[in-house]
Amino acid sequence: MKTYIAKEWQDILRHQGLNSFDDIWNCEQNKNFETKWVEEPNQRRGGWSGVVRIVLQDAQGQKRIVFLKRQSKHMCPSIVHPFKGRPTFEREFCNILRFNRHQIPTVTPIYYGQRGKEAILMTKDLTGYRALKDWFFEWEETGFPQNALRHDIINEVARVVGKIHENNYKHCCLVFKHVFLSLENNEVKVRIIDLEKLRYWILQSRCRITDLDSLVRTRVKKISATDKWRFMKTYLGPDTDKADIKALWRTMTVRLRKMRRSRKGRDFLKKCLGK
Repeated sequence: MKTYIAKEWQDILRHQGLNSFDDIWNCEQNKNFETKWVEEPNQRRGGWSGVVRIVLQDAQGQKRIVFLKRQSKHMCPSIVHPFKGRPTFEREFCNILRFNRHQIPTVTPIYYGQRGKEAILMTKDLTGYRALKDWFFEWEETGFPQNALRHDIINEVARVVGKIHENNYKHCCLVFKHVFLSLENNEVKVRIIDLEKLRYWILQSRCRITDLDSLVRTRVKKISATDKWRFMKTYLGPDTDKADIKALWRTMTVRLRKMRRSRKGRDFLKKCLGK
């Protein structure tokens, strides 16, 4: 069995009676706290996966919110195990540790356990953070931030995304719901979540085009051309000239057009087949 427990959380888990893989797996039976499903178990890849929210307490009675992800027979192929596969949470956990090594802000791992085809991943709640998608919904109602704060948000998101690609990682699902933002006291902090699909690529160009395309296309009509330009300028670095930004934007535009044509082709084929 593979097991990881963050040193600073060992006493808290022990205090709440979470002393083993079985204790955590059967957390609903624990009388010390309540669990609440935030993602009901869904069936995929021949198994199931789900997420619960738990409010723990330390020995001093202070509340500690965590998210517990459990899965069974939820496997993905790997180079080492091309046929047998490995739990998708194992891959996500390893990617979280990679981000930590490169000081790329993400979730804080508390516990990882693996037993056969069952796996558990527990992470600390991102207190004070909200998904960029939710921020946008609020801003559409109340108005977008003033220039200074808006520029700080754009620059920080661009800096973090740039750091991901500098280390040759491709998120593969970089959309607004996976970019978390804290604006406490107008200090901008960013965290990137959902690293299950993260991949290492030798070519940075392969990393950036797919990720930037999916990120920029999210609610694209609500983002001004000036803000997009600012994002690209910060992402590529202070020494970047206009030609570099235009070249990258042109490549993304071509990709978007190809995707739209491909989508229309698939829709037309489904219509012809009566699906």
